[in-house]
Amino acid sequence: MLDKLVHYLPVIIIVSPIVFTIILYQGNKLLYKHRWRAIHFMVQISAYIYLFAVTYMLERLVPFTITGYIVIVILVVLAILLIRQWKKDTEVVLSKALRMLSRILFLLCFVLYIVLVVVEFVRLFS
Repeated sequence: MLDKLVHYLPVIIIVSPIVFTIILYQGNKLLYKHRWRAIHFMVQISAYIYLFAVTYMLERLVPFTITGYIVIVILVVLAILLIRQWKKDTEVVLSKALRMLSRILFLLCFVLYIVLVVVEFVRLFS
């Protein structure tokens, strides 16, 4: 049983973000009956799942560990958001910056996810 789970783990990690995104959106839409609130909640939560899936797919694609580089990029983007917030508002609110970071991460990771899934399919069928 555990052998089969380990064998199918890459497929689960690659497919789960899409399924999780749909479930989050539909559940929130049913719960709150507000489309944009459901979209914003779905983006903020599923960004980290896409980040995990993209990191996993990149680790399989390149011959070196890329997790550290991704963490550094995330911290730099967070620092830029905090500095921008400090210059614009003179008040730094970490929750606002983290919310904006999760939206940026969702956009970047969603696009990277689609590109990497296409690359995986090309590698699989060639």
